[in-house]
Amino acid sequence: MDAGFFDVDERPGERVVGVRGEVDIFNGPDFERALSMTDGDARELVVDLRQCRYIDSTAFGILVRKHQALGGRMLVIVDPASPIRRLFTITRLDDYLHVVGDDVRGASRTPIKAV
Repeated sequence: MDAGFFDVDERPGERVVGVRGEVDIFNGPDFERALSMTDGDARELVVDLRQCRYIDSTAFGILVRKHQALGGRMLVIVDPASPIRRLFTITRLDDYLHVVGDDVRGASRTPIKAV
């Protein structure tokens, strides 16, 4: 498997993490570190998976935990035609996480199902 690469872009109001390649049990800790935000940080976390080719249950678990920790202030961008988008649908995580097909940052939206 190819290693995943995580591009982190700090912007006012948001932290954008672009994922290229694969996210699995081997690089899950690196993925989790890329998503890390300091306590009290009110910014939104944007996880861009449009260039991600493979994702496993480790990565899904990390996304769910981060969503819970941020109270829903997380947006996941996934290519609507990708097999990864289908995994979000099959697992019904697209009902829990805010998953979109395009970069809609700045658009008015309601956070969904923050636990």
